This record gives sequence, C-alpha cells and structure tokens, in this order.
Amino acid sequence: MGYQYILRYCVAPGFHEEEAVARLLEFCQSAKIDNVMFHINCEQLNRGHISIEQTKPWLEAIQRAGEQLAEIGVKTSINPWITTLHTDRGRKLWDFNMFGTMTDPWGQKASAVACPADPEFQKYICEMYAYYASINPDTIWVEDDFRLHNHAPLEWGGCFCDRHMQLYSERAGKALTREEFVAGVLAPGEPGLYRKIWLDVSRETMRGLAEKIGAAVHAVSPETKVGLMSSAPKVHCAEGRDWGGILQGLAGENTPVSRPHLPSYQDATMAQYQWNFCAHSCQTVADCPSETLIYPELEGFPHGRFVKSRAMINAQLLTSVLLPADGMTLNLFDMMGDVIIKEYEYDKVLAQAKPVLDRITALGLKNMQRKGVCVPISEKASYTLHTSKGERMEELYPDQSFWFSFLSAFGIPCRYVKTAEINNEIVAFSGQYFRSLSADAIKKLFAHNFVLVDGEAANTLFEMGLGKLALITDCKRQTGDAGPAIYHQVVNNVEYAGIPEARVGNGESYFNIQYSEKPYLITEAKNYMGEAVGNGIALTGSKCLVFPFSSPDTMPTVLLTPVYRDILFGVIASCKATVPCVVGGTYLFPEVFSDAEKDIVLIVNFSPDDAEDITVFIPNPEQYQRITLDGCEEKYEHNGEYYSFRKKLAAGEAAILMLLK
Repeated sequence: MGYQYILRYCVAPGFHEEEAVARLLEFCQSAKIDNVMFHINCEQLNRGHISIEQTKPWLEAIQRAGEQLAEIGVKTSINPWITTLHTDRGRKLWDFNMFGTMTDPWGQKASAVACPADPEFQKYICEMYAYYASINPDTIWVEDDFRLHNHAPLEWGGCFCDRHMQLYSERAGKALTREEFVAGVLAPGEPGLYRKIWLDVSRETMRGLAEKIGAAVHAVSPETKVGLMSSAPKVHCAEGRDWGGILQGLAGENTPVSRPHLPSYQDATMAQYQWNFCAHSCQTVADCPSETLIYPELEGFPHGRFVKSRAMINAQLLTSVLLPADGMTLNLFDMMGDVIIKEYEYDKVLAQAKPVLDRITALGLKNMQRKGVCVPISEKASYTLHTSKGERMEELYPDQSFWFSFLSAFGIPCRYVKTAEINNEIVAFSGQYFRSLSADAIKKLFAHNFVLVDGEAANTLFEMGLGKLALITDCKRQTGDAGPAIYHQVVNNVEYAGIPEARVGNGESYFNIQYSEKPYLITEAKNYMGEAVGNGIALTGSKCLVFPFSSPDTMPTVLLTPVYRDILFGVIASCKATVPCVVGGTYLFPEVFSDAEKDIVLIVNFSPDDAEDITVFIPNPEQYQRITLDGCEEKYEHNGEYYSFRKKLAAGEAAILMLLK
C-alpha cells in the first residue's frame, strides 16, 4: 500500500447531491484519491448534538456515494464533525440532549459544548458512533474538538462545571470552590495537589471516553478503524492528554490512527511552516505509539486558491515524508455541500506528487531507527512546570520543541525521545523539561551524553540546585531590550559564516550566566560601548554547551543566523554521536533513518529559494560502500567528510541521500 490520499468531503443530503457525487468521482480518479472521509453535520450546517433520526439522511447520502466510490476502488470513511462541539456559535442543546455543558475556569457556561465527563453525554456519543459504524466504514474519525481547550465563547475551555468540581473536591478531600481550585492549579512555584488533581481527572476522563467510543464502534463493526484528530501537543499537555491511552482506546484491537495538525491553514512562508511543523506535527507523531498510522491534516480555510495555493499544497505533501506519514487527509473544499470547484485544479498537483510520495513510502522509513540530536519530551510536563504569574491556563504549556525546530532549520537532524534513559548521544534540553526528572536522572544524562541547554533549561537547573552540572553559579534573565542594550560577539578567534569577530544583535530574552570555572567562551555579551557585560555561548567542561537564550513562544528570527548555525554545527560535528548534517544551507531540513544495511537521509527544502547545491557532512564516510543522491550515481565532490552534490532542490522538494553500509 502506497501513500494514501484521504479526501475530506461534504455531501449535504438533498442539496445538489447527484452533482456533488459526480464531481467527487471525477476528482477521485484524476487526483488519485484512495479514501473519502465524509463529513456529517459539519461547519455552518452543524445543528449541534443531533439525534440518530436527524443523522439518518447524512448516513444514507454517504451510503449512496460510497457504493459508487467502491466501483472505482475508493474506500469510504466518516468524519462526524463534532464530539463535544468546537464552539457554541449560538447553538443550544436540543430538548433530547439530557447532559450538561462545559464550564470555563471563571464560571462561564457553554450553551452547547458538552461536558465530556457527563454520563448522559457519554451514553449519547457512544450511541451516535455505534450508528455511524452501522455502514461499516473503513475509518471513523474523532474530530479535534475531542479536547478540553478552545471551546469559544469559553475562556480557554474547561471543564470546571459543578460535576467536575465535585470530582475535584472528592480527590482533594474537601469542598472546593471553583476560584480556589483554579488558583491552586495555576499557583506559581512548586506545583501542588490541585494541579495533579486537575491533570489526573482530565487525563482519565478523556482516555475513558475514548475507550467507550472505541468499544461502541467495534461492537457494531469490528474492522472499522477509529482515528484521532488533534491540536498542538503543548496545549494538549495542559489538559493531561494520555496519547497512547486515547489512541489505543479508540483503536481497540485495530491499528491506532492519528491525524496530526499541520500548522498552516493558509499560505505561509516555508520558514515559518518549518518551525511549527517541527513543534506541532513532528512532536505529535513522537507522542503516538510507534505502530500508529499517520495521516496529517492538509487544511485550507477558508477554502480555495485565494487561501491555499497549489504550490503550498505540493510543499505540504512532499514535506510530510519527514514524519514519516502514511498518507494525508485533504481538506481542500468547503464543508457546505457545494460541488467541487474545478478551477482550483488541485487534482493536478495531487496526481503529480503521488508517484514521488509512493516511492518514498516504499523505503519503509517507519521500520527504521531515527538518528540525530535527541530532544526529550514528556506528555506529563505540565505536572511539574512552574507558572510565572498563576493567572492563565496558557501558563501550563511547556516548551519542549525549541531545539528540534532550531537545529532542523540549520540542517542538523533531530529526533524526539520520550525517555530519559539516553547514553552516548547528543541531547538538547529546553524550557523546564528538567523538572520532570529526578536529580539522579539528570546527573546521569550529563555524565553519559554531550548536552545542549538553552537559557530556560540552564535557569531551571540553577533553580533546582543542580547548576553545578553545567558549572553554573548564578543565572539572571534580561528580557529583550529591558536594561542595557547588548549584542553578542564571537570571541574565540574563529570566523563563523566568513565573518571575523562576528556580532549578532540580542533581541530575545538572554540569561547572563556565571560559572564556577572559566568556560570556553564562543561569544560574549557586550553593551553599546563595546564593554563586556556577560557571558554568551559557552562550553562548560567537555560535554555541555550553554546557549543562553530563552525558549521563545514564536519563531526567533534574530537567533536564526548563519553565525549561530555555524557555531552549533561546529560543536555538534566534533561529537562522536554526530550523524549526517546539511552544511551551510538555509532551512534544508534533514531527517536520518537507519538500519543494518543503510542510512537514509531525507532532505527537504523549507526555504522559498531554490537550493542549487547540497553539501552534507558525513561522519566516518569509510563505513559506507556507496553514496548516492536520489538513487542514482550523481556526481559529487568531497573533501574528507564534506560531500557536495550538484542538485537543484526547489521549495518544498525532497531529496533522498542513500548511504549503503
């Protein structure tokens, strides 16, 4: 089975239905679609939590369309557009909806968004999913409103309804007010009991509901897969998401299926897309069980080429191989029941990309081991992080993805890992990840690996009383331009990016760090008079690099410079655990996959500029019998470990570097 195209599509019962299906059939054939995921009760047509009787016309329309799709070899799946409901948007519960609604941290109650812990809601949603399963679809997809956050008009989300407050009170052993509990969940400093209660109950509620939905489907249609749509991992972390528990609960005895969020509903710069692709899509895949089928979301909203160009669609398809994806869910047309607009000509780009995607899928990358800088993550990070003000639920969002996005932009491959049992690797820490580990576990990581820490991670070490592991004796934050204006200057007599004594503006939160022993300083912080005012990028001892900048919430363009690229590459290339890296490029993103016979490096161009040549640093090249790019004997020049290929790579295109052992 090659790369699967799964089209999301709305056939509104009785609304130009025959023409909608006719154009669908035509599009499926020209675009090489493998599976159609039909919406039910979707978008502005959505009437809230409707009954089985109200759903019947939708299901009958899907059955009629599915019979015609089967004749051309296309499978039928279902995407009920709601579980709890995304947002109220003026909707209210029907008289037959005998369940309660969600309440936000400040007591505002939704008019239609359901409380996922309500037994009557759980009974209702399971009955609905059992009914969807009655036509034996290939897959039933659980929408991304299967979450606690992002349910307007609620502030952040929920749930803090009376039922939930009773659950929280029972665990606390005392009657709690909503205000008291929320304050405890968000309180600065060491997290207390209320934070644990909030995350535990949320985690158990959503996992339990997933298990019930999966069981309801499989009691009717055992072979039907149940897929999960999702949002940004750091946001799910703040609601205690149990990724494995939810996916396995939905799957039952079938293979888990996930649709990671792709971070661009409209055209975006490839650079910004790359940053968020690493933070959202790559991390979601890492959170899923290894056997999970991965079909990310290619979304355009509002729909059409004024919003999403064919070029952007092509780039999103080709870059998905980095996950690696088993296929793509395609939300290309509106969800109002309109017929397919032919002038978009999306079928042309899909058909053209399919052979390339099939070829990469056939490499079997999912069965190979990933290699690269280890970036540890924990789905329970929100249990241990310290809030700054204790005022907003967003303070529970951890930063764990900075290094993955940052190093990938510089051509240095990374991989997320969900364990702290790491040895003889390069390991990169950001944010407050260290708080999720014991002191002994942290000491072992420093003893047995080469470690990169950003400023937030260094500050966390210091606050935990473990600063000595990086020789840190003091750590002070300077935010942006608050305080003396500073820049950073190279002071180790090395030219980076061909610039002598290169200078880089600050622009981000910077940590002025003091050390018990003089470190090997690569850069130094200076004020506008050229006077040294603090340490910059530093090697402490022989196995730790301190990169003294904060973990930003958004793409830190001031840090994305060839100077920092070359500094980080130079340090990483000197380590024994180094893997192939792309050298001297801009947003040439590599992922390395390995087995006993070969290493495969997928290189994707996330720059809007064409890459005219690709230079790869290949450590220990003598271990390889054959080195080829894109499967053919392309000419290359090499100087020691540096291999230069004459290969043009356009924006969004992928190249395959095959290294046969």
